[in-house]
Amino acid sequence: RYMFLYNIGHMKILMINGEVEDGGIMDQTMQIISSFMIDHGVACDYAVLDQMRDYPCIACGKCYRKRRCQQPGINDILEHLDEYDGIVVGGKVQYGKLNRKTISFLHRLMRCGNDHIAHIPSLPLVIMRKKTESDAWQTLMHLLSYNQSFIVNDEDHYVLCGNQGLLQEEEKCMLHQLMERMMGCMEQDCQPADSFNPVEKLMDYMR
Repeated sequence: RYMFLYNIGHMKILMINGEVEDGGIMDQTMQIISSFMIDHGVACDYAVLDQMRDYPCIACGKCYRKRRCQQPGINDILEHLDEYDGIVVGGKVQYGKLNRKTISFLHRLMRCGNDHIAHIPSLPLVIMRKKTESDAWQTLMHLLSYNQSFIVNDEDHYVLCGNQGLLQEEEKCMLHQLMERMMGCMEQDCQPADSFNPVEKLMDYMR
């Protein structure tokens, strides 16, 4: 489900919710982020992943020229990639790993549109029932770093657990701090002056 919610201000972010559950911890998180951004004049597009759009990337290479995926569920976002100044990605931990829907979606997003959203600030977040050992955030960070995204948060600011299905106050404060940091990065423009590298383009195609 893709909800293009607001169109105000001079900046816009893309919020990706891989949890799916309405009213869940990640949905609450995205609502807090969108409210904060709107208050500061930043537009928000909200993408909620569902089971019908869980198509893994098979590296067929057909997207390289057209920048469109052969499978449905992502092309409506690809058409707007040039508009975004930042990305927020929220995934869910299942059996100690990042859930497959989020991984599949990011594989296709980065493959089809990496030259459109390279170097922009990115905020990866994960939810889990309790803080345990997991490589979910590292997986998110790796996927975004492959796209040369600037990661806003660190290993001390990525986990959301909630309490009885609700975000805790300290987690809300953490989100506000992260969004202030992200807005600062968006205003500074993290993209280098000479970002086009034909060798990297060729390597990307070969991958």
